[in-house]
Amino acid sequence: MLANFKNSFENSSLKTKIELYLLPILLLFLLYVLFYNEKIEENQNVQNSELLNIENKKFTDSILELSNKIEDIAKSENLIIQKTQSSKEQIIIQLKGKRDYLLNFLQKVEEINSFTKIDFLSLKKFENEIYLIDVRVDVSKYYLKNKKVKDIINIEQEEINGTKEDE
Repeated sequence: MLANFKNSFENSSLKTKIELYLLPILLLFLLYVLFYNEKIEENQNVQNSELLNIENKKFTDSILELSNKIEDIAKSENLIIQKTQSSKEQIIIQLKGKRDYLLNFLQKVEEINSFTKIDFLSLKKFENEIYLIDVRVDVSKYYLKNKKVKDIINIEQEEINGTKEDE
């Protein structure tokens, strides 16, 4: 029976031989494309729904508690709080202190949670090494934060401080 099948294949035309080789390959390719595209579309739908969930997240904690946390951070950094004002989606705080303490304060405020973002910053020199700073912290949106960038900024800041001390 196999000999008969082999003879019929060898005696068939070139067109038939090509069709017999290409047909299974084309069917496999078609199945791959159909199922692979479904997986890609499914992944995109999952990612889109996750992005929508992130975009629609709102700050549900108490603004007063967050304001108290910010004031505690300011006190721990030896800063003098001049004025604090809270509204529904933002906190405005006016501080006085040394530059290094202010930088540490700003970094800690950004890292409180994923909703805090420093929206506005005003810095005025008050005395020799004392600065007056106005900060507006926005909590209206959910922010994706990259901690690696902050580490790079810290390293660069240390390098700058190191070069100033060398002078």
